[in-house]
Amino acid sequence: MDLRALRYFRTVAECGSFSRASDLLRISQPAVSRTIRELEAELGKELLTRGREGARLTEAGRILFEHSAQLLRQVEQAASEVRRGTAALAGRLTVGMPPGVGHLLAPPLLARFGADYPDVEVRVIGGFSSQLHDMLARRQVDLAFAHDPLPQRGLKVTPLLREEVFVVGLASQLAAGADGLPSGEIVKLPLILPSRPNASRRLLDAWAAREGLWIEARYEVDDHVITSGLVKAGLGVSLMTRATIAADMLIDAIVARPIAPRAYWPLALVEPDLPTPAPILAAFTTMALGVVREMTEHDRWLGAIGAE
Repeated sequence: MDLRALRYFRTVAECGSFSRASDLLRISQPAVSRTIRELEAELGKELLTRGREGARLTEAGRILFEHSAQLLRQVEQAASEVRRGTAALAGRLTVGMPPGVGHLLAPPLLARFGADYPDVEVRVIGGFSSQLHDMLARRQVDLAFAHDPLPQRGLKVTPLLREEVFVVGLASQLAAGADGLPSGEIVKLPLILPSRPNASRRLLDAWAAREGLWIEARYEVDDHVITSGLVKAGLGVSLMTRATIAADMLIDAIVARPIAPRAYWPLALVEPDLPTPAPILAAFTTMALGVVREMTEHDRWLGAIGAE
């Protein structure tokens, strides 16, 4: 299989357009189209549908897309090692992190990893835990940090810590006092929540079910920045960890109320369950576990306690 054809194919799939892909690759569109048709002929399957709305992956294309990223990374790492004449770690690693987690963890982790492995290129993708979990299952990221990840065959989950969850909103919306808000009161508030099956939504659904209640979100928003903007504007309240609150730099008028009884989101490291992980992945995972342990032990992770 021609590696050049794989790179062309991935670029078209990511851009959703042959014309945009050709501009990015700086190769004529007919040349890109011809190369991908030759790849389709070799595999005996149509990989992309062409239409007015652009290029879309077929089922066969989706399978190739999921496998090709890892294959190309392995080839790039091998080429780098050959050029260096050494087996030192080199290549690319794609890591998924929720914004609040990344705000705290990414600086110390990437600084330490970059110092020890300067030839490894690290790409960080932010998003809700459910989105990152799905990307990992599709092999669009190599590993991910996720809150309360659902068990899935082929994925290994390593518990890291638990982060306390708070109801966040304007002081005028949340009554003063140190006592926590029970779930029965929370579901009556104008809630700004991610859509199901996001981890925070599953947590609140479980609380409501125990109270015999049903959640009706005022707004469903799958973006942390937009959620923060709506909270600051007084359009509703949301649920956040201390790390997320710090990352979003909410204004002074915002207050964070605990939940009664105290509630915590478990944070875990999720990676492919492989008999022999790739050296880059193994090195990053080991370092990540060490950095998280240090931050928890020295109280550098706001609102976090050790994993159960």
